[in-house]
Amino acid sequence: MRDVTDLLLRSIRLFPPSCEWELIVSVQRTGTLEDMAFDAFVKDIIFDAKIVWNNIDHVPSKGNAAARAAKGEYLMFMTADALASPDFFDHFLAWLFEFEKIAKVGMVGCWTTGLRGLWQDCSITPYGGPPTQVNIVFGTAFMVRKSVWDEVGGLDEASPTDAGTDDDISFRLWNLGYHHFLIPEVVLHFGRMSYKSRFDCDGNIKICEDYLKKKHGENWRNEWKAKVTSEMEHFKTEVERRRTINSAMDAAKS
Repeated sequence: MRDVTDLLLRSIRLFPPSCEWELIVSVQRTGTLEDMAFDAFVKDIIFDAKIVWNNIDHVPSKGNAAARAAKGEYLMFMTADALASPDFFDHFLAWLFEFEKIAKVGMVGCWTTGLRGLWQDCSITPYGGPPTQVNIVFGTAFMVRKSVWDEVGGLDEASPTDAGTDDDISFRLWNLGYHHFLIPEVVLHFGRMSYKSRFDCDGNIKICEDYLKKKHGENWRNEWKAKVTSEMEHFKTEVERRRTINSAMDAAKS
């Protein structure tokens, strides 16, 4: 994992946010000299990075540990096999502010691409096109207010697998009245071209689905998608209206 983490850290150093920020790396503790080597490796790239050590290799536990250690008002999560790009973080924050003018915003995510091109999992929205409301924000890269994260209780650490934890928190936030959006930004998620097949081989997808059906109800996905789909036209209209207003204001200034 260190090779892809190296690329992520260097991309963040190359394209950092323009606002005040801190980097938190949440990783499993091995109890060996490798821990010291990893600490030195991270801080050699971003010297003031904060390392959060975890006793288990469990995505929900590591994500929640990072969020608890964070001091800022906003949280930006990225997996170790993703890459930042120019103005990446600033775009997320700017769009979050825009969406908050029309809705109670949960998570703001982006399109994801691997070496085989754009791909999606369970989202009802196809890739490409303008910013839009979605039911699920994929966990590769997303932004959320820390107060919103704390309200929902973060990721479900009782989940028996890493799979489906983004689906679960998206649904729980929606039940609290929050809406999720995707922005016209693409994150390179190059390390997981075989993501689905890897989880399927381990049987984790079925374990995840069985757990979520027991937690949320047998038909929770279909009922949720239907309700979000009915909301999408309203938010699409509002987003377009805001973009028109902003474009007119920019034109007037110039």
